[in-house]
Amino acid sequence: MDVYASALSPALDIGTGCYLLVLTVLSIVGNLLVLIMAFRRSSRMKPPELLSVNLAVTDLGTAITMYPLAVASAWSHHWLGGDVSCIYYGLAGFFFGIASIMNLTILAIVRFVVSLNLHSPSK
Repeated sequence: MDVYASALSPALDIGTGCYLLVLTVLSIVGNLLVLIMAFRRSSRMKPPELLSVNLAVTDLGTAITMYPLAVASAWSHHWLGGDVSCIYYGLAGFFFGIASIMNLTILAIVRFVVSLNLHSPSK
């Protein structure tokens, strides 16, 4: 029995691969646009705005390093690369996931502090 064989039907695997491909293209294009715009106005960016740039970098890293392997594996109806690519995929997912979570946490804290300052009574 093959451990890496897909439990989905071949048609569902192809549909999943197509969905992930669209997601990959949209993610790469969208995050590249964010990075291009940030580069164009880098001299006028405030430190909290850099958190959005950092989030775009982690999302772009996920889209480039993880989605192509998932798309190819879905279309082949089998996980490609065996144990080595499985460990790579898990490590990349962990790294970019933790980076995104930490970035979103800091972004939420900054937004919370800003909202507290906006609602404080002025003297």
